[in-house]
Amino acid sequence: MKFRSDFVTNSSSSSFVVKILFELNNGKKVSFSGEGYTDETGVIDYFTQNAIITVSPRQLGMAKDLESLIQLLANGVLDADWDGNGTKIFAQHSKVKSDCGNCTTRDPYKFIDKIRESVSSIDDIKKITISSKESNTDDYVRNFYYNRLTNEYTCKIQGKEMDVAGSHGGDIRFDDADLAKGYKEYFKKLQKAEKAEAKKTAAKHKDSDPRLIESIKGVKDIFLYNGETVIVFDDKITIGGKTIPCSKGTCYVKGGVLYFEDYDSEKDNSTFYRYNGNEFVTDEFRYNNNEKYYSPNHSSSTLRKDDTMYISIKEFDQENITEIKFDKKIYFVDYDYKNKVIFIEQPRNNKYLFYSKTGELLWEYTQNEEYEYDERKVIIVDGIVVIPSSKEEYPHLDMLEGFDIKTGKKLWELTDDTRCITHYTVGPENMLYSLNFYHCSDHRIELHLYQLNPYTGEADVKTLKVGDHWNNISAYNNTICGDKLYYFNGRYEDGCSFGVVDLNTKEVLVDIPMKLPEGIRSGTVVVSNNKVYVKIPKLLKIYDNNLVLKTDLFPDDGSKIILLEKKSGIKNYLWHNGEEVLVFDDKIVIGNKTLPSNTTGKYYEGNGVLYLKESNPEADKPPVYRFENNKMVEVKVKTDQKRYRFDGNQFIKDEFKYDRQQYHSPHHSSSYEYINGRVCIQLKTDGKEYAFDFESDKEYFILHYNCKHDILVLAFDKFTGYRFYSKTGSLIWEYKVKQGFVSDVEGVSFTDDIVIIYSRDIEDHRTLEGFNIQTGEKLWETNENIFDEQYINCQDNMMYALNSCGILRSAEFMLNLYTLNPLTGETTLKCLEQARHWSDVYTGNTIKIGNYIYYLNARSYDGCSLGKVDMRTQTVLQDIPLDIPGGHKPSSPIATDTTINVFIPELKEVRIYRKGNG
Repeated sequence: MKFRSDFVTNSSSSSFVVKILFELNNGKKVSFSGEGYTDETGVIDYFTQNAIITVSPRQLGMAKDLESLIQLLANGVLDADWDGNGTKIFAQHSKVKSDCGNCTTRDPYKFIDKIRESVSSIDDIKKITISSKESNTDDYVRNFYYNRLTNEYTCKIQGKEMDVAGSHGGDIRFDDADLAKGYKEYFKKLQKAEKAEAKKTAAKHKDSDPRLIESIKGVKDIFLYNGETVIVFDDKITIGGKTIPCSKGTCYVKGGVLYFEDYDSEKDNSTFYRYNGNEFVTDEFRYNNNEKYYSPNHSSSTLRKDDTMYISIKEFDQENITEIKFDKKIYFVDYDYKNKVIFIEQPRNNKYLFYSKTGELLWEYTQNEEYEYDERKVIIVDGIVVIPSSKEEYPHLDMLEGFDIKTGKKLWELTDDTRCITHYTVGPENMLYSLNFYHCSDHRIELHLYQLNPYTGEADVKTLKVGDHWNNISAYNNTICGDKLYYFNGRYEDGCSFGVVDLNTKEVLVDIPMKLPEGIRSGTVVVSNNKVYVKIPKLLKIYDNNLVLKTDLFPDDGSKIILLEKKSGIKNYLWHNGEEVLVFDDKIVIGNKTLPSNTTGKYYEGNGVLYLKESNPEADKPPVYRFENNKMVEVKVKTDQKRYRFDGNQFIKDEFKYDRQQYHSPHHSSSYEYINGRVCIQLKTDGKEYAFDFESDKEYFILHYNCKHDILVLAFDKFTGYRFYSKTGSLIWEYKVKQGFVSDVEGVSFTDDIVIIYSRDIEDHRTLEGFNIQTGEKLWETNENIFDEQYINCQDNMMYALNSCGILRSAEFMLNLYTLNPLTGETTLKCLEQARHWSDVYTGNTIKIGNYIYYLNARSYDGCSLGKVDMRTQTVLQDIPLDIPGGHKPSSPIATDTTINVFIPELKEVRIYRKGNG
């Protein structure tokens, strides 16, 4: 767990400051400066809305007299909305209440009074300047000058205008701006720079061109049928390697059956044809209404007579006729052939009905009238019916509910509107996924991946990408192949792309530019025979899937940390006792030793011990739930797991007395269990064994063993307290956090003689306390909010933590180094560097080598980098870009005498770099 030492907001603030300056012949100056109001900054200056300036310094300088100039100012400086509707702040005396300081008031008209006091005639004015500065991702500064003595009208513009009109907080709108010298030159220079950047981007991605195999024009549709790609043209259909002539109609797959629907506009009816492997044939249904296949061997048709509906269900050529009475005419019929349940929707009265195959009403559900009906949103997966409820249109919902399709038993309910979404696709292990974009309040847009467990209702949302403009990201027509989700990104402004999401890591593996015109909003992605088909209007592009998933095609950027070697196909990577450990699917390599590997096991290193944790797939049981207190509660099911320790030659099973086992170092271990109201503990230290137990109404968690003082530290009751025992079981001292406060496993740090406990309450009040580990004597306490909760030891007896935090009301992040003196509790905080975007700093993976901290900066925008901090001088020595695509989150770096090794789990690769200078 990592806390943020400052508040983090989701909005990106922007400020607009306008300045008006009169330079007089006598050397004096008269000036005005005001800041436009934005929700993000919350600052009210002279403007309560936007500062809109429509009068230019040239127009002011050409006024016939001083009063005419003042009148131009009065009409041209507005406190207004974006349409220009508002008040003229220089029209008369009017006080604006400010939220700065002690709620003082400001009168903008005092600037007019200053002009009249200082200027007797317009000829006293030498030069007029109007400038604006708007700050967001980049500063955008505009300075316009008019020299009354020479009649020169010039401008100087720096930065780039934001994508929205003007800025957040204001704009300058001069009719004669193009007359200013430098104005047209700026836009020519900007256009030239944009072309150069586009050329540079194209060169960067030139290696991605081999991904494209073929482009086919005139394609109407594309989809999969029995693993074969079906491509539909106006006059033919290709299925795999076969071409079938066709008339104009609609071709589609439903229930595993390929249909061709020939619509007769004069008769207003359709004839359906089914593909039998060679040609399209007409099927014989009992009724000529709502003919439907649920699978190649399960179909139905319906007939309505008066208040009775007749349903014919065919399963493997066996037919069953069901009669159901109805009082409504509009309905939709579906059939779950796995559970033999007929599913009927009645949209006019928001009712869902479930019948047995023979017509017996099993259960029904009536939706609240305030919700909208949309039959596309109902999902049936593995005997679970997911019913959405929405008061508004796609995509967000107000509620999702899960029911057992046979009994109607309500299994779960989800009402969190941030995680309720529609249009799910079934993925691996029947998990449901939806890829969608979310509009933020600050004109950004985020691409979200939603995951829903249909059995429990557990939902999760992950932000995959962030765009700078409303229309920079969109994702339609997604498809899932294996554990990868493929999506089409019809971005308005910078052309289209298609991307791939790894559903295991919840990361975008690659986003490939397609070099298409702007504004294409629809696309279908189909994956078949190791090819990716991307369908856009009247065009089909085919890509090599092997190259699509290959994410290391971008060239080295020439940084001074040099890539020496890549090791691929690696399942996991770690170090043990100074030796490299490479885990493959079928083997594990430890130094120069190769051992067979169990693919069901997990290898990891902890406290100097190399483990193999082997799970028995046959013993692992799925989650079990029971209905308790009006909700479903998970029942913990114990799984059969075996843990092995590497003894230098092989993995051996250690004999522990109790199930919960922990190594504190290679020669000190413990096991414990909560049995019949007693905490039972076994301790092994330096080849000797100790055992003790004590009565308790709470389970305990063994946190730490201090080898120097032979003290065992136990946490209890959700980390609201700690007990310190000798190895023989004597209680030495006990500590309880303050009332209402709580700590956690990462909130306790240890030196040889001192234990440091971090805790906080629900209102984020924090404390840090230091104790003598032998006696429990409290040495110090601090309540300052400039400390982190997890510190690491260094060689100078000081303790350090590296963390990143957001800056309030800003699109920035700070990389902070926290320093703690464990003897006195004195803490300091230093900002090492500042990033210009929310996602530009990620420091979750760090490693300490001597007096240095190495950290991986997994930026989501411009790729990853490797940083090195000298904790004594509190400076960043290096932050060097690596050739790892943005968005990937490598594991902690491993440093040797000459190299730095980085493992990227998503790519199954280890990158070995030579250390740079410093």
